[in-house]
Amino acid sequence: HPAILGVHDMMLHNYGPNKIFASAHVEVDSSKDIFETHDHIDNIEREVKENMNIDLVLHMDPVKVNDPETELYRAKVVEAIHQIDPKWGFHDFRIVSGPTHVNLVFDLVIPFEEKYTQEEIEAMLLKHIQSNKKIYLVLTIDHPYA
Repeated sequence: HPAILGVHDMMLHNYGPNKIFASAHVEVDSSKDIFETHDHIDNIEREVKENMNIDLVLHMDPVKVNDPETELYRAKVVEAIHQIDPKWGFHDFRIVSGPTHVNLVFDLVIPFEEKYTQEEIEAMLLKHIQSNKKIYLVLTIDHPYA
């Protein structure tokens, strides 16, 4: 669906025949009209119910699209992750920028067997992310389930 930029945190619950429920977070363009985007989301949920008999609930995560500052920090995070451990990934990336600092908010996907603590991971990432502003990480550690 063109209104959806990305999907993450999908959960599927099977309670027997014809009793399947699902939820997921979908990234949507923050610059689009909220009512139009919500209408798209409603249609997707309805389409999944009609075609797959799954009761789906979608949570919208607004994402700034074509924002130079967001893209700059996204690239920095990509490079940092690649240098630390290419098996790591991330999603649900956004920034909150102020005059003195930037909050980088995202879910970091790491293997279950990862040996580092969250504090060690944040320190390693910050070491690789250079900026003329103070950087704060607002991380949610996530694990691949599939």
